Amino acid sequence: MRMVIESVGIVAPKNQLEELRRALSALVGPTQVEPGCIFCQLLQEAGNPSSFRFESHWKTPEDLMRRMRSESYRSLLSLVELSVEPPEIEFHTVTETKGLELVRAVREKLA
Repeated sequence: MRMVIESVGIVAPKNQLEELRRALSALVGPTQVEPGCIFCQLLQEAGNPSSFRFESHWKTPEDLMRRMRSESYRSLLSLVELSVEPPEIEFHTVTETKGLELVRAVREKLA
């Protein structure tokens, strides 16, 4: 399985900050229930409240592609167009996930 992480960074116009936050927040729930969605969240940068990051994790690349063809994705793209700076849109393919065993292995080498 190759999980894909989608990350969309948007900088809101000062006069539309709250409106954009509400609109992006409204997309989280519907995205989470789409087939193949593992996780979805909206982040707002502490040091720059105008900066938002919409992030979703997908079980497979095909799940993400299906999402990208949907009408709800069109809503996300229309919000991206409001960004006062060039938006950051990134897709990361995860081929391996490790957990605490990696921390233990690295820490044991320090001892």
